[in-house]
Amino acid sequence: MASDRRNTRLAALGIVAALLFGGIGIRVWFLQVIDASTLRQRVEFSARRTITVLPRRGRIFDIKGRILADNSRVLSVTIDRSVMPPVCSDTAPKSRERRYTKFWNLLSGPLNVPPDDLEARFCSNRYVPQEPVPLKDGVTEDQALYLLERREQYPGIDVVETWRRRYPYAPIASHVIGYMGSIPADNKSTKKINETDVYKDKGYILSERVGVAGVERTYEDVLHGTAGKRVYEVDANGRVLRTVEEVPATNGQDIQLSIDMSIQQYAEQTLETELRFRKTVNAVQSKSELEKYGRKKYVATAGSVVVQNYLTGAVVAMASYPTFDNRWLDGTLPPGKFSQLFPANVPPDQAALTNRAIQGGYNVGSSFKPFTAYSALQAGLLPGGVNFKYLDVGTYKIIACQRDKSRELSQKCNFRNAWSPSLGRPTPYGLISVTEALTVSSDTFFYQIGDAFLELTGGQPIFQNELRQFGFGQKTGIDLPFERSGILPDKQVMAALRKKKVILPDETFTSGQSILLAVGQGILAVSPMQLVNAYSAFANGGSRMQPSVLAAIFAPGTPDSAITGYADLTQAQVVFTRDPKVIQTLDMRPELRDPIVQGLQNVVRKVAINGHMSTGGRVFQKFPMNLLPLAGKTGTAQGGGNRSENDSSVFVGFSTDPNVPYTVGAYLERAGYGAQASAPVVKCMFYALGGFTKLDPVRQADPLDLTATIAAPLRQMPSQACLDNYSVIVSRADRG
Repeated sequence: MASDRRNTRLAALGIVAALLFGGIGIRVWFLQVIDASTLRQRVEFSARRTITVLPRRGRIFDIKGRILADNSRVLSVTIDRSVMPPVCSDTAPKSRERRYTKFWNLLSGPLNVPPDDLEARFCSNRYVPQEPVPLKDGVTEDQALYLLERREQYPGIDVVETWRRRYPYAPIASHVIGYMGSIPADNKSTKKINETDVYKDKGYILSERVGVAGVERTYEDVLHGTAGKRVYEVDANGRVLRTVEEVPATNGQDIQLSIDMSIQQYAEQTLETELRFRKTVNAVQSKSELEKYGRKKYVATAGSVVVQNYLTGAVVAMASYPTFDNRWLDGTLPPGKFSQLFPANVPPDQAALTNRAIQGGYNVGSSFKPFTAYSALQAGLLPGGVNFKYLDVGTYKIIACQRDKSRELSQKCNFRNAWSPSLGRPTPYGLISVTEALTVSSDTFFYQIGDAFLELTGGQPIFQNELRQFGFGQKTGIDLPFERSGILPDKQVMAALRKKKVILPDETFTSGQSILLAVGQGILAVSPMQLVNAYSAFANGGSRMQPSVLAAIFAPGTPDSAITGYADLTQAQVVFTRDPKVIQTLDMRPELRDPIVQGLQNVVRKVAINGHMSTGGRVFQKFPMNLLPLAGKTGTAQGGGNRSENDSSVFVGFSTDPNVPYTVGAYLERAGYGAQASAPVVKCMFYALGGFTKLDPVRQADPLDLTATIAAPLRQMPSQACLDNYSVIVSRADRG
């Protein structure tokens, strides 16, 4: 009986065993025969891992070899997607979600990153499916070693070496150098060209950082290099067994800029020092302004300085204020810090990331008059040409109102010079020539030119065509991003502005607009770079140059110098050298150029015309003109509400010594008259360019102060002696 029961149990066990072994056999047969190809693909896919080897980005040097942009070795933690089944879809099993929630929690500790952030990054569609996903950049050696020693606990985790951009001399020249940022996400609905696709087509990984501003953006293709790849055989835990294939990356090329950091630093210091001083100065207000608004100080919150070699077009310095430290934009800012340093919706004159030298669009006041004078002489508008004399009585009535007095009821007919406090009326300059009109900055002399251009030429855009030769109303083509073309008003431009509802529906290009254009006011919008480049055409005898910040391109791997912070340019392999490029050659016959340049030379000397002093003579009275002769022009752009505290200051000057071939322009927003604020800045720059001023050494930056609440630290000139504080004693007649 017992034997029968034992036999029954054994038979039952035999049947169960047969069924189990049969099932295993059928499964093996299915995998080997029916699903062999799929299995083989899975085995091969899990056994190999392809890693993109990113190139080392090219470095950026100044003209003397200072290393302005460099790279630091960074360790990044990545995870291999192939080791982790899809867990990001809505249909993923709950058990799998729970399993990988535990994984993210486990990984969160060593990386010091919240689990949700790790999962969000893993599930982001910004990364190529076949590539490992970067979970955290900039881990320490200890963190890397901890994870690599525990691969069984962290399957698919690896540590790779990447590069992070470093700016050793920040914040100097941050607007020119620029900074790096993430590749923009897909935005096909709002952009004609999708930047993500552009970078994909170039072979970029979407997790890379690219140049988004300044030289970093313009020369991205030069600096980036070409990625390589490394194919590994790995085990089930992602451990590398051997290297199957390796294609080395080609590192990016180095570039040298025409920027001289000694001059750049001094330009930034001088601009910021003068703006800060102007904030303390009472605006020169009329009696009616004082009665209506009370005593006001200048706002003086923003400005720019441009220094250009007028023989080559090379930009030696380009300062813009407010400025910023480009190290803040390396992608590692803690939450909320960016909005603290770069708040949204601030007034335009407080926007630190704006490069005002190329993005600003300004009225430029009387600094525009040399171009009006050239246009009139070139077009034969002035009877007798350079011998033409005009009787300036302080006021001017437009031709249309002279012909038809009834027009005075419907339009502005009378225009005047700057007010003379001593005379109690608009300043009369007497009988003056072109040269003398520039010297004292007569408005009415140029009003009659603007009026005549429209009324005596049948409304043809002859004036504008002459001005376009200097580059107004068009981009200079400088190799920096986001340059604006400005506005040179004519009938067509006014029609376009009406269509965009920028101006009133009934506004057209009238005599009034032409008169304002002649003195740099009205609808005109000019960038400081445009203005400096236009003056350079006078300085060099008629060549409108292509401005540029690039000097040369070198092969990858320019070695460091023995001097800290410098590259050894003697060992650099030159790939490309920028040659000067002439955009347009203007007719600068002596009979056209000389009267204008003489007027500009008079401006910076104490020259009196009919008892009236030149507008810049007192500012430059101590400057060593015998050692470095200069020419220049003051300008004042009338501010909002025609209130004096909103007037902006302009001055552009150039050396007439070809051995010091520089044009310098300064524009200080809402800082006063041209002779008050900008002229002293330009004078100081020529002290530096002529070697008359000792400059601060250019030192590498201190570590960022992470507690700072402003985008760049305050800076000051080493000595303010060249400013003379002249601006506090200027009179309204020096408005210029």
